[in-house]
Amino acid sequence: MEKTHSDSSVTKCKIIATGIALPSTCVTSAELDSRFGKAVGYVEKRCGIVHRYHASLHDSQAGLAAQALQLAQVGAHFIPLDLTQARQNDCIRLMTGCHAVWHCAAESSPWGKQAEFFLANVLATRVLAQAAGHAQIPRFIHISTPAVYFDFQHHYVLPESYRARAFSSHYANSKFQAEQEISGAVTRFPATTFVLLRPRGLFGPHDNTIVPRILQQLQRGGGVLRLPRGGDLHTVMVMQPILSGEPALESVLASTVGQLRGAAFLWLIDDGDGDDDAEAARVTQRLQVRYPQQHITVLSFPQAPEGVNPKLFKLEQARVQVTRDVILVLDDDAVLSAESLCNMLDALTESTLVTALPWYRAADNLPSRLLAQFVNDNSALTYLPLLPFSPPLTLNGMCYAIHGKTLASVGGFAPVLRHLTDDLAMAKLLTRHGVRIVQSAAAVRVQTSVADAKRYFRQMHRWFLFATLLMHEKSAAINLAIFLLQGLHPLLLWALVILAFGGATQTALLLGVLAIHHLALRYVQRAVAVEIPSHPLLSLLSELLQPFHLLNALVNRTIYWRSRRYRIFSNDWFTSL
Repeated sequence: MEKTHSDSSVTKCKIIATGIALPSTCVTSAELDSRFGKAVGYVEKRCGIVHRYHASLHDSQAGLAAQALQLAQVGAHFIPLDLTQARQNDCIRLMTGCHAVWHCAAESSPWGKQAEFFLANVLATRVLAQAAGHAQIPRFIHISTPAVYFDFQHHYVLPESYRARAFSSHYANSKFQAEQEISGAVTRFPATTFVLLRPRGLFGPHDNTIVPRILQQLQRGGGVLRLPRGGDLHTVMVMQPILSGEPALESVLASTVGQLRGAAFLWLIDDGDGDDDAEAARVTQRLQVRYPQQHITVLSFPQAPEGVNPKLFKLEQARVQVTRDVILVLDDDAVLSAESLCNMLDALTESTLVTALPWYRAADNLPSRLLAQFVNDNSALTYLPLLPFSPPLTLNGMCYAIHGKTLASVGGFAPVLRHLTDDLAMAKLLTRHGVRIVQSAAAVRVQTSVADAKRYFRQMHRWFLFATLLMHEKSAAINLAIFLLQGLHPLLLWALVILAFGGATQTALLLGVLAIHHLALRYVQRAVAVEIPSHPLLSLLSELLQPFHLLNALVNRTIYWRSRRYRIFSNDWFTSL
């Protein structure tokens, strides 16, 4: 289409815009004449086309037809031309006298034949750009796409120079090649200014895709634009029991606040005289000042009574302060993205609790990396494999969402205050009241920092002791499944390591098994979170240590939990030391 602006008050401008595609199913211009009540030949005469609009003329398409006629009346001309077959001389002839060429036309689809994308997106762009250069058109505007960035990963503050390592489709690849054609034309034709834009989408007065949906969401949300996919962070109250002592506490809390904009926060700190308690108060106060637009409430509580779970104690005391429909319980070292929360909310009903899948980001020391490797190697294999056959054995206490009314219907956290393993206790309580636990694949990142080897072994000892408490309450069949999934492979690995000292064949067998194990594990890890790093040697060491962690948990029933020390007799019987 070309248009000449003839208003005498401004400089005359002639522009060619590509991008009016002919759909496979069309109506003739004669039918459009009939629809508009005009004489036969009116549309063809005014617009210079015989076929233009799809047979199913919706209101928006009829509006486009009317707009085409209006444009024709003010000087626009519609020129049918198949750009995949256009020759350079044809394009130069069309561009003669133009001030600008706006190249919007493209084969835009997530699927299709590579050759078709090349013809429509690469070859056509090459012909048009070179024609504009030879015709010395002052400005050539090429419409590309942000698909050249897309590589199935999250990115923030991307530079324009970034490119996907592997393109997601033939469309994205062809649009990147088209950009290369434009880049080549820049140096070849200095008289023409080439402009490259990557808009997410183009729409106009009769758009029926972008603007109407946004307006509908605004109307439904009472003037508030909600997140898509069922997520509505304005209905979420994030409850975070906070214990200081973690060097990354402030940055982790800030990341969570930045990710979950629109949610309200209840930060539950200890009302004590210790240095950690004072630091937690200072950190939360600084973040309240830094994020005044966020709803952040800080509540302080005295130390939990003897025999009462300190985390559940604070959660139950603060539950009366919840003013929103959905409660998200989130540990103070965990960061949940808005996308993951939306995925959880999609699965949440008034009869379910939805829990996330953890992965760890380690601090820069060996104990932290070893601890993170254990979680990243075992998280998905712990929570997911049995789901097709049975409900979740427990829930991930680091991150779960539940409706406030649902939690109130089971008595809140009060019935399980004297249980040390809050995740297992909550799972049993909810199951007993008919609330279904949903293990989602939504990833929650946990920032771990372990200062030294002693603290690493204490943490692993606590986790394995909690695992024995879980197994103590499950049936023999469930315990067998847990052993096959989690306990057998470290023993088999030790057997292979010992056999490897017997000769080259056994060593080759061990190396082959390790290679297959690593590839399979990386596939699972990348499905959880692409940010999980690869550390095959740490993975091997972590697995070899697991039998010793289990033996330690069976013999030693005293655990360290941050600044506290407990003697464990059972899940609902423990004492402070």
